[in-house]
Amino acid sequence: MHSFPDVPPGTLVIQRSAPNPNGARDAALFLIAGDASAPIQRIVPDPGAVLPARRMFSPESPFRLRILHFNDLHGHIARFTPEGIQPIFSRMAWRIRQARLEAGRTEHAGLLVLAGGDDIGDSVFDELLTPEKASDAPCHPAYMLYAEAGVDAAVLGNHDFDRGLEPLAWATAQARFPVLSANLRPAGTPYPVYPAALFVIRGVRVGIIGLTTRAEVKRIGAGQFTLLDPLETALNLVPALRPYCDVLIILSHLGGSLGAGTCVVQDVGDRELAESLPASTVEVIIGAHSHQPLNESGLHVDNVVNGIPIVQAGAGGKYLGEVTITLNPKPAVTDARLWSVPHLPIYTELEQRLVAPLAARAREILERELGVLANEPDYRDEAVRSDFAAGENALANFIADALVTRCRQAGIHVDLGMIDASSLCGGLPEEDVLRYGDWLRVQPYEDPLHVGTLSWTDFLEFLQDNARRADRPGEPRVERGFAHFSGGLRYTIRLGDGRLVHRACDVVFQGEPLHKDAEGELTIVFPGFFRHLAAPWERTMAERYALACFPLERLSPVPADLFMRRELTAYIQEVGGITPTAGARRDGRLTLIP
Repeated sequence: MHSFPDVPPGTLVIQRSAPNPNGARDAALFLIAGDASAPIQRIVPDPGAVLPARRMFSPESPFRLRILHFNDLHGHIARFTPEGIQPIFSRMAWRIRQARLEAGRTEHAGLLVLAGGDDIGDSVFDELLTPEKASDAPCHPAYMLYAEAGVDAAVLGNHDFDRGLEPLAWATAQARFPVLSANLRPAGTPYPVYPAALFVIRGVRVGIIGLTTRAEVKRIGAGQFTLLDPLETALNLVPALRPYCDVLIILSHLGGSLGAGTCVVQDVGDRELAESLPASTVEVIIGAHSHQPLNESGLHVDNVVNGIPIVQAGAGGKYLGEVTITLNPKPAVTDARLWSVPHLPIYTELEQRLVAPLAARAREILERELGVLANEPDYRDEAVRSDFAAGENALANFIADALVTRCRQAGIHVDLGMIDASSLCGGLPEEDVLRYGDWLRVQPYEDPLHVGTLSWTDFLEFLQDNARRADRPGEPRVERGFAHFSGGLRYTIRLGDGRLVHRACDVVFQGEPLHKDAEGELTIVFPGFFRHLAAPWERTMAERYALACFPLERLSPVPADLFMRRELTAYIQEVGGITPTAGARRDGRLTLIP
């Protein structure tokens, strides 16, 4: 987002720019720059930013704009398996190349390729997001491949902020396509992120507005940026940009709807956004964040809201979405579908020239040894996935203790560490040696740590809330956000006759009983993603039982400027691995009584 000191609020500027040379053919690119946080009164062009003449449309010669889209790739440009490296993005690139050739055969067609955000986040390729040399900007493997394959524009997702705004700014500066987020407002220095872009493809004007969710954004430095309300931003920008466009698209990383159970959706999802916009004011909302494959067999009637189609292509490179907008002369979505990526051919040239060297570097990182690994049942997948909220767990103890140690080593005072199941995506293998790849499967996300404080009285209330989240024998297990704590705390959970009467009792901290009438406070370190996966359960408890769960805002959390996976990797190496003698054991800190 570039700022213009002489431009008053309510004004945006059109800048001429260079499109991705591998992207849309016969295209001109104009970037919409400025602050979209207030109602837009006017859009003014920079000198030289002259829009080409508009194309005339008729029923006899309709123009078909095809859009290929994908989202939430999370850095999985290829997947490492026991059978070898399985190409992902190279298959998507094959379809992009074919579609580009098809669109080039007629003057009545055009193609845009759009990325829906979360282009980093949980793969070993994220480790390559580092400077090649001290003087170089970081290499962003995904953006590099996107540019080569012909991606025309991208929107920022919440995980794209995981490593902070500085690395993201370096990466977006490298991209050969515009990166969009209309509701992003950096503090201080402007960054190369824009509210919207306007493509002119063979005389057809296509506007694209980018929106980024405010949910699950992990900031590693206070005050680096603000994400504004996406609905207010859209309502400011859409009516201002609409007169300049034959087709207007919202590239959204908001999530499908507020009721989506696959992620946290804040403010609005795509459905609420469509309901709030004037009917049919945009041609399509291309969605992301909630990892939903929509319209697998054609545009479904349920995915047309207020006259606006909503599409999304799942996550992790399983699907490549395709939308056709026909201008005849008015624009309308006439087709939407998903391509199954594993069934697409491989773009061999791209795979051999670019993906293979990146994969070779990534494999070296995966094979790096971190230490010894003991063969303990609590470390396995079964314990992490099935029994994590059913009592004390040795691996959870190890992680919570490690967070406290690493914070103190960094000069940050904390009394306790806590984690829940959102910190772990699985367990460890039955091996004697722990490798980086093993730990990456346990903790794929680069989760920044936060530090908060509770009075002893509030902490006891927090423990009572946590007791209600424990699994009950014979009940189906859903994610409720049950927390494990570091070793300074010992307590008992009595399950009783039902979840609502679960009780935390016999609470001891540092060898002394903790009473609700005592004065004092506890400083607690925890991952930024803490309890996010429990949001559907918390919502159900509120709706069915009018039970308000303990709000994490009462901890007044602040970023610790530490990354969880990075700190745990260092700790594992420091203590020589994950073993009972290194602290990965049960020690009686939690007792569960049926």
